[in-house]
Amino acid sequence: MKKIMIAMLVIASCSAVAQEGHRHGPRHSEDPLTPEQVATLQTKRMTLALDLTQAQQEEVQKFHLENARLRKEKKEARKEERNKESAKVLSADERFSRESERLDHMIASKEKMK
Repeated sequence: MKKIMIAMLVIASCSAVAQEGHRHGPRHSEDPLTPEQVATLQTKRMTLALDLTQAQQEEVQKFHLENARLRKEKKEARKEERNKESAKVLSADERFSRESERLDHMIASKEKMK
């Protein structure tokens, strides 16, 4: 009986340790990429996928740079807001307005890419 209990404890502890997970990759690095670097990488990925011409690459680079800067500004604003009011819960109207703004931006971005 003791051996079975010990084996169960060993298995439980091993599975608990295996669940921890590590933070790897650019999203969790201490030194995040600049908006210019993000835009360049996105443009290169798109060039590889779609065989863009040089003129198209320049236009897409501008588009990605604008979006990367906007995302960084929004991220910093959310971080400041979170630090200022740590326990604030958004009302339904605030959530709706944020989601609506985000979707409007996505629609405009899609039209601009066309």
